[in-house]
Amino acid sequence: ILVEYLDAHPEVGLVGPQLYYEDGSLQTSAYSDPSLLRMIYKITGLAKLTHQRSPLRRWLLKIGLGRLLNIDSLRTITTPERVDVVKGAVMVVRRDAYLQVGGMDASMKAYAEEFDWQWRLRQHGWQIVLVPEAKVTHFGLGQALLTLQGERLYYDRLGILTYFLKHRSWWQAMIIRLVMLISHTFWGLIWLVFNRERASVHFKIVKMAFTWYYPFAAAKS
Repeated sequence: ILVEYLDAHPEVGLVGPQLYYEDGSLQTSAYSDPSLLRMIYKITGLAKLTHQRSPLRRWLLKIGLGRLLNIDSLRTITTPERVDVVKGAVMVVRRDAYLQVGGMDASMKAYAEEFDWQWRLRQHGWQIVLVPEAKVTHFGLGQALLTLQGERLYYDRLGILTYFLKHRSWWQAMIIRLVMLISHTFWGLIWLVFNRERASVHFKIVKMAFTWYYPFAAAKS
């Protein structure tokens, strides 16, 4: 189905299917680009307030703020739809698009590589499309946990900062650093009382936010 869609739509560079969990429930299959507001919302922990069954989530969707905070990503679509990013679990890319843009950037960190790759595809004029007729059961976590913990939390934050260093302005990357420093210092001190192992992860993120830098100047020029 995915290959047939690419054959019929030469303007499309990459497609992905609708994903489902093992129990048949809907899984997030596409995302919006990581905006500054959405990432602040995520890093501070406010995203936990809008989990799938949250009344706040339903209210925000009702008043039209779902896309602003990227909580409209878990929804049923019935026809192919252009998106910013399809989830990296299953992707089919057009050969010409791959040859033009290249593969994933090995320097990008976990949870950020497909965002970077598909951003570059769109910068070269290719469309990204979610094709719901193609259905795939995605086993495992599938990035389903809103409450990331341990190494997953660390690499998620590292991926966010790396993405902003590469694709956003210096001041946006600086804001991401500051939000990480403040938020994870706060949560580290809280968890220090209850769980030192979880606290150590937050302090590891604080150290990373202080020191991590990647020389993306060549990629931006």
